Amino acid sequence: MTASHILPCRGTADVRHCSMLTREVALTAGFTRERAEAIGCASSELARNAITHGGGGHMLLQVTGEPRAGMSLICTDRGAGNEQGWSHRTAGRGLAIVSAVMDELTFRLLPTSGLLVVGWVACPSLNDWPTMPVRHLR
Repeated sequence: MTASHILPCRGTADVRHCSMLTREVALTAGFTRERAEAIGCASSELARNAITHGGGGHMLLQVTGEPRAGMSLICTDRGAGNEQGWSHRTAGRGLAIVSAVMDELTFRLLPTSGLLVVGWVACPSLNDWPTMPVRHLR
């Protein structure tokens, strides 16, 4: 079982939309309201970084079931990227927030240009998660 949403990251309205939809999906996946808010905040920080530092990009929200139930925030941009990721000494507030919220966080340079950032957090329960098709939002 997988549910996915692909969202553009081009401007301020997209940052708000990423945050709102991420919270909605996290609540549906069984996260508490407080945890869903935190995941939504991480989503908005990734989207904001993609726009500010990477010239825009896309966010894929994905919830998967067994064998490893979780929610992924997968963000790509068109910037030069920094595969080294971040450190607490050099990171801005945004990536520090993302790191604090996510159970796993990885960075990969894309072959042509840009950066792929993958944040993953374990879902508390996906027993009642509805099967939903991939939605492309503009």
